[in-house]
Amino acid sequence: MSANLFNLPCPECGQFIEVSPRQSGQSVVCPHCNATTEAPRLGVMKQLDPVGKPAVNASAGVRPASNGVFVAGLFLLVLGLVAGISLNYYANQLIIDYNVEGGMDRLDPYVDELTPAQVALLFDQMNVDAGLGDWKEQPYVAQTKQGQILKLIAYAFYGLSGIGLIMMLFGLFKSSPA
Repeated sequence: MSANLFNLPCPECGQFIEVSPRQSGQSVVCPHCNATTEAPRLGVMKQLDPVGKPAVNASAGVRPASNGVFVAGLFLLVLGLVAGISLNYYANQLIIDYNVEGGMDRLDPYVDELTPAQVALLFDQMNVDAGLGDWKEQPYVAQTKQGQILKLIAYAFYGLSGIGLIMMLFGLFKSSPA
């Protein structure tokens, strides 16, 4: 085995054919399946893996699933997307679009029709001197706040899926050790 031999993947079976620079541009026969293919020109041949260097078998293809970084990234991507979409959907169900000003708009025509004496009478009936009572948050306000917090958590899961995507790309394009 000479140092000038290169591994050319067979287009039919994917096994390697050992070719030398003297064979560039010539027809070569695969020893595994007897298919005939043309050896590449010298410039392209120099880019092939030399015979002695461990190479990935072309028939096996690239197997990114065997790469731990790729698998972890895929897991984070799926987990982040599923959890983010689910939480976002649930949060949108909780959020209620309420309009405080809309309630006042409905009362304005009623108050505008009152005479000053009627306004004074209403004020006396409200018993403001005793205080307005304990403030109590309406249930729909608390529910909307919960929905907004869940939306933020959903965005964090989307970010987690982005990290998973980056890990997957890193796992795919990581150079294999020589």
